[in-house]
Amino acid sequence: MTTPQIEVLGRALNPIAEMGTRERAELILSRFENVGGLERGSEYSTSVLDTDTAVVVYTVDAEIEGTGVTTELELHIGEPVGVEDDFVLPLAAYPAAFSDGENVRRMMNGVEHEPTDES
Repeated sequence: MTTPQIEVLGRALNPIAEMGTRERAELILSRFENVGGLERGSEYSTSVLDTDTAVVVYTVDAEIEGTGVTTELELHIGEPVGVEDDFVLPLAAYPAAFSDGENVRRMMNGVEHEPTDES
């Protein structure tokens, strides 16, 4: 996910950059119904756009729409990386039963940023 990096008086202003990982997770989850029980799990560091980036893994229970069945999801929420005029926020979510953390790390290592051309 990218979001603009706005500077006022030489200071970057963007709510995403000022939030902690839990606040970012809660913001993302607020867009969905039937999720709850956000719990912080492990933390690791990985390279995103050639920047060493801290990533926190959270678990949350979510209902599969229309089924009434609940499953545990893992959310990987990274620290935003400043690139040109943007912040890049590395994040991923998947059913915890898939144990897909290593693929998420590889995905984050492969993130590319192409700024929009607004000429």
